Order: sequence, then structure tokens, then C-alpha cells
Amino acid sequence: PIKNNETIIADVVILAVPNGAVREVLVDTALDESLEKFTTASALTMYLGFDVPDSVLPADGTGFIVSHNSDLVCNASTWTSRKWQHTSEQGNLLVRLFYKNINPRYEELAVMTDEELTAVAREDIRLSLGISDAPTVVNVTKWINKMPRYDLAHNEALSVVVNDLADRYPNLLLAGCSYFGVGIGACIQNGKKTETNTRFRKYPIYLELTTSKETQIIAQEQNNIFKYTPINTNTYDREYLGKASE
Repeated sequence: PIKNNETIIADVVILAVPNGAVREVLVDTALDESLEKFTTASALTMYLGFDVPDSVLPADGTGFIVSHNSDLVCNASTWTSRKWQHTSEQGNLLVRLFYKNINPRYEELAVMTDEELTAVAREDIRLSLGISDAPTVVNVTKWINKMPRYDLAHNEALSVVVNDLADRYPNLLLAGCSYFGVGIGACIQNGKKTETNTRFRKYPIYLELTTSKETQIIAQEQNNIFKYTPINTNTYDREYLGKASE
């Protein structure tokens, strides 16, 4: 059921939602032991934009990680306008600060108002970059128990869950950062892999050939064997190889 008692019949279902939501949807005690091993952490992130040219930053960096016993409160900073220039059309400074739940002052920070957090962030920027100007834009996001934690048990638990899902729900796939990585590159790779798995879910895959340039799929459709070679993200070249053996 989706809403208003509507039901959708699908060949494949992809759950690209947080792990907690997956547990609520499946309600399967056989999977609980593995699913509960996927844990989360918390973090506060802040963007501050300034009417100051990005060129005031050191020329050879895109941010920093804070060491222990530092005067700074933040755990790390990304100079967003330097790392991703398209985020600042005018070339002005855009800084992102991270305050993780491992921060000694996290409990104090977590209950601060946006204005109080902005004051902390401005002081971190003054100490680290020597900029005292008032920001022209501020964005505060509180990721409370929303950040996936990839500990030593993660890969083993993921392998068990994927295998169990294949046995219990053959046409249900997991996707997203709870399981396959939170970075941009990891999300893109997971999206492409999920698309491939979905495309060939109805047909047995005989062979998956991966080279440095591409991945080729050998699959059976009814009684025919085809080779699929990606042309771009959503398009495959389809080559008939012959009849499947009886």
C-alpha cells in the first residue's frame, strides 16, 4: 500500500531510504540482527558565505582538519567555493564547518540556537582564516543520528543483509548511503550499480565483465543471449550472441 489504499505492482522495488526506515518497512525479525548493526552518528554542519573574494584563501588548499588541543571548536572545514567553484557564481568565499558528535563540546553545541552556532562558527573562521567580516548568508543543518557510521562490522553486516534479501525478497534492492557510502563518488557508483541490477533483474546474468573503462553484461532474455555494453549512464548497446543452450 502506498496511500489511500493504492497498490503498485512492480518488477523491482528499491529502498533508497535510511536504515531505520528499511526496518520499519520490512518488519522482518529474520533481518533485524543484521540491520541493527548499521549505526548512525550526529553532526552539525554550517555554511557561511561572505562578500569577500575566495582568493583571500591560501592558494594550495581546499580546507583543513582540526587537530587535538586546538583553539578551534570545529572538527573540520571545507572551503566550498574553492573546492567546487560553481557554488559561488561571483567567486566569493563560501565556507562549510563541521561539528561532529565526537567533539568535546558537542552536547553544548547541539542545543544552541542558530544564532549561537553562527557566533561559534564566525570565531572559528576568524581564528583560522583571519576573516572578521559578517557573513551575508548562513545555513545551519543538524544531522541528529542521521550520519551513517561505517565501523568494522559494516561490510560483514552488509554482505549478510544483501544475501538474505536475495533469498527472502529476490526483487527488492537496497541503495543509499546507509549501506554503500556517503561521499558523492560512492553515491554515484551505487546509483549506477543499482540501475544495472534493476535492468537485468528479470533475466539471469551469465557473466559480468569489468575493465578499467566499462562493465559488460552477458544476460539471458527468454531463450536468447545478449551482451550489453554501456554507451552512457542510461543507455546500453545490445548485441545478440545466440540461443541459450537447452
